Amino acid sequence: MLKIDPENERIINSLADLYLRQAAISEAEKLYVELAEKYKHQNKIDKLIETYKKILFINKENIKIRLNLGKIYFEKEMTREGTEEYSFVVEKFIGEKKYTEAIELIENIFKKMPEHGRSAICLFEIYEKTKDKAKILPIFENLIEKEIKNLDSAKALLNIYIEEEDYEKTENLIRKTFDAGIFDEDLYLVLINILVKKNEIKRAFDLLIPAIDSEVNRGNTDKGVSLIRLILTYDAIYLPALEKLSEIYIKSNQGKNLISVYNTLSEIYEDKGMIKEAMSTLKKLIKLDPKNSYYKQKINELEKKQ
Repeated sequence: MLKIDPENERIINSLADLYLRQAAISEAEKLYVELAEKYKHQNKIDKLIETYKKILFINKENIKIRLNLGKIYFEKEMTREGTEEYSFVVEKFIGEKKYTEAIELIENIFKKMPEHGRSAICLFEIYEKTKDKAKILPIFENLIEKEIKNLDSAKALLNIYIEEEDYEKTENLIRKTFDAGIFDEDLYLVLINILVKKNEIKRAFDLLIPAIDSEVNRGNTDKGVSLIRLILTYDAIYLPALEKLSEIYIKSNQGKNLISVYNTLSEIYEDKGMIKEAMSTLKKLIKLDPKNSYYKQKINELEKKQ
């Protein structure tokens, strides 16, 4: 058996490298672990990191080494690298049903990277498996207070609220994301479904207006229109949505689309007995489409109803 000086780090490292090249994996790993312990006691952090990487190259499933490496990365403010190591372990723990250990690591990740979506997804996966609302719900709520832009956390929290039928918190959270300048169509669809079930289309549309205006002001007219159509899908004759649609078409000089909306509006106004509004809309149609004699005829009919 080859005898080496246990204190000679260079020789130990060279021998471990030799074992690795010769595919003597277990011998190489054993020596790298021994060397890592020496670097750890000597506080040689850079060499320790290098050695941990070699161990993980040999055995990526070495959880202890990944945890040690992740901790070092966080201490050195190497947040992205530390998060990657901890995330690997989190997924292993979930697979092994070590949910408490996984949650603890996720909390450590959020302290350094509250926007980390992968961890939010893992935490919600644990919730779905355990239904441990007492432990998991406060983590999501505290996280959202710090980092509302973690959309995965927001969606996870919404799912928990909906499961609990806490629609007030659901709406408040979505409003908060909108106020932060985040609009996600999935979130809005969640809310609109809730509000429609409660027959509260007005609240749904009022919540959507800032997002519509934001898109249109940025020149994303088609996106603004598609958001309005979310409402019209549930209520095709909802006047505020149609009126907002006409405003967008005016602003974007979409004459043909504007004529179509005005025709719809004039009919709805008439059906609702809003004769003044119907006539006003028909007059606008005459300006847009002066060759169409129908609008003048319709105005004459409506004047008789006044």
